[in-house]
Amino acid sequence: MRLSRFFIDDALALHQPLAPPDSVAHYMRHVLRLKDGDEVLLFDGRSAVDFRSTLKLQGKKLWLTPLEAIDKHAESALDIHLLLAVGKPEHIDLALQKTTELGVARISLFNSARTQTPIKGGRLDKKLAHWRGVIISACEQCGRNLIPGLDFHPSLSALLQSELAGNRLMLDFAGDTWRRQVAAFDDQRPFHCLIGAEGGLSPDEIKLAQAHEFAGIYLGPRVLRMETAAISITSLIQHYFGDLG
Repeated sequence: MRLSRFFIDDALALHQPLAPPDSVAHYMRHVLRLKDGDEVLLFDGRSAVDFRSTLKLQGKKLWLTPLEAIDKHAESALDIHLLLAVGKPEHIDLALQKTTELGVARISLFNSARTQTPIKGGRLDKKLAHWRGVIISACEQCGRNLIPGLDFHPSLSALLQSELAGNRLMLDFAGDTWRRQVAAFDDQRPFHCLIGAEGGLSPDEIKLAQAHEFAGIYLGPRVLRMETAAISITSLIQHYFGDLG
C-alpha cells in the first residue's frame, strides 16, 4: 500500500514525536480519515530522506512519530534554474508544479514587460506563500525531498544582476535550434533558462538578455504557452543530460 507523504518544515528525528501543522492534521483526519496506528511518510526538506512515521490520536490532538529513515534518490544531479516571467496565475501554478516534478533546482519569477498583472506591494508575500505551497505539494506527490528554491524580482533587469554563471539560454523564435546548440552546453554547470510570459519576452528584454550572454533557443514553429515552454525546456535538458529517459 502506498503511504501518503507530507512535508514538515521542521527538523525530523527518529522516535521524537511531533504535532504537525493544523492544516496537515486536518487533512490527515478529515480527508484521508487516517486512524490511530496508521503510517505516513514525512520529509523535512533538509536531506534526501523519508521518515516512515506512525500516527497517534489523543482526543483532538494528533501526533506523528518517525520510526524509520529511508534514503531516497529522487533528486536530479543537474542544477536547473528557471527564470520565469509572471504570467496568468493558472499558468504559473502549472509551470511550478510540473517543472518541480521534472527536477528543477531553483525558480526565479519576475515581472516582465508583458506581464499583464505585475506583482508588487502587499500582494507579493501572499503570492510567494501560494507559489511555495504549489512547489511543496508537487514535491510531496513526486517523491522529491529537497524543496526547489523560489525567489522574485521586480524586473528582468533586477534578476540579471544576480550571479548566473553557467549555461545561459532563453526561448526565442529568432534563436538557433536546440540540436545545433546542445553540444556547447556543459552539464557540470548550472542551466539558467529564461522564459517569457504570454507574448514572450519583449525586444528590449531579449537585447538585455543577449547582453548578459543568454543564447536564444528555438523550440519549433508552434507557439507554446508559457507553462508548456517551461516544461519543454526542462524536459529537454533532463533528457540530454539528466535522468529523464
